[in-house]
Amino acid sequence: MRGLEIFLNDKLLRVAAFPGGGLLLACVQHLDSSAPRFPEPISETSLRVLGSPDAINEHLYFTDNPVLKIGDEVRVRIIETTEPTTPVRREDVTPPNPPPKSK
Repeated sequence: MRGLEIFLNDKLLRVAAFPGGGLLLACVQHLDSSAPRFPEPISETSLRVLGSPDAINEHLYFTDNPVLKIGDEVRVRIIETTEPTTPVRREDVTPPNPPPKSK
């Protein structure tokens, strides 16, 4: 199966993959805000790796969104694998009231 090897500062952090189709995402996100909606100013950079398999109504989280520091290096390599890392968390995203099926 296609997967993503995620390295943080040259150390293998996770192998994110799952069988079948779906979305696999690796994202470095930065929030820097002093907007009134925040109780205090925020400046944080983190790493997010998640998947959303087509076959199930779940989001699979492969990291706990580690906070990154100035100078950290994130590397993503596209691979074929049979041994992904177990997700650290699963979130059910089944709609509460699925729409009726069309006839």
